[in-house]
Amino acid sequence: MDIEAYARINGIEFFEGSYDYSRWHYVTEGLEKEPESGFRCEICFNMRLNQVARYAAVNDFEWFATTLTISPHKNSRLVNRIGKHLAEDYGINFYKADFKKNNGFHKTVSLSKEMGFYRQNYCGCVYSCNESRKRRQHREEMERQAEQIISPCN
Repeated sequence: MDIEAYARINGIEFFEGSYDYSRWHYVTEGLEKEPESGFRCEICFNMRLNQVARYAAVNDFEWFATTLTISPHKNSRLVNRIGKHLAEDYGINFYKADFKKNNGFHKTVSLSKEMGFYRQNYCGCVYSCNESRKRRQHREEMERQAEQIISPCN
């Protein structure tokens, strides 16, 4: 996994949480048509950050954080509000950030290309994956139509 390699290269301890798809599917059921950054995402952010905060508290970490705010599709205010609330619940600190600021998103794209890392173009949920696929198909169709307009004889 590329994130593990990055952590190792930079001397950062890495912990991977479990992904409970059944529970996620249960709590997001009926929200399939919610747009990116809608209520489904709020539920998911809360579920995932709660797992991180709980792990941090149980293992005596003073702080926890998330990279969710690097995405231009994620609502940083919402992520940070959830993180702050969970920090209060668990009695630890949350690193509030909006990593997409100051060209952060583009810097991560460049860094991942430079290091040969895989970049996923959706958040990880099946609905986001489907939305990403539809956007790609739409873009490809628009490109095909543009080619036909530019060179109708081909």
